[in-house]
Amino acid sequence: MQVFRDYSATGSPAEVKRFCDALLKSPPPGWTATSRHESFVSGTYYNFFRPSSAELPAATVALYVKDGSANTAEVVNIVPDKEHELGIDRYNAILDEFVRFADPVANAHGLTTEATSSNADITKWISGEAARRLRSFSSLANKSTGSGHPMDFERWTAFIIQVHRDKRRLGTDILGRYLVEVLGWDEKHAHDLVLEFEFGLALLEQYDNSGS
Repeated sequence: MQVFRDYSATGSPAEVKRFCDALLKSPPPGWTATSRHESFVSGTYYNFFRPSSAELPAATVALYVKDGSANTAEVVNIVPDKEHELGIDRYNAILDEFVRFADPVANAHGLTTEATSSNADITKWISGEAARRLRSFSSLANKSTGSGHPMDFERWTAFIIQVHRDKRRLGTDILGRYLVEVLGWDEKHAHDLVLEFEFGLALLEQYDNSGS
């Protein structure tokens, strides 16, 4: 499944500071760079603006360093200048441009970098056991009735309970996309399942908090 990529550079606070300062002083040709400290999020944003090109729109890459744990600089967002959203492909293409520029600078300052893949399995967000239960439900379920059949409902709730037990966070947007793009559900039934998933987790959490 295609996902938005992440990028981070990790080292000592002094190394991270030198890395960010070097990026500010020498952005890629045509790019501009600024920084600002935000007290309400307790950190510094280093913003790198790329102008539009034939292939990609103008956008700003936001590199963030959090106060108090300044050993990591990470790209937290890429914001288009004029368009409403970039979409996954263009977001990742702009990140690739930034990584090609930032990686050599990070390496020169002794930082360790990580750029995640644009392809991710559901186990990025849930445990292997939860993934197995989800796939088992999907492969055996009647895709025209969702979780309506008692046996399908049993397998579906087993998945929800496993996610709850694991205390892992799976966004409903990711689950919905995975159901449609990987497991072959139609949009309507995937949407219904996502609502059931969200309600089921909320109910289980409420039960835990009730002390019963």
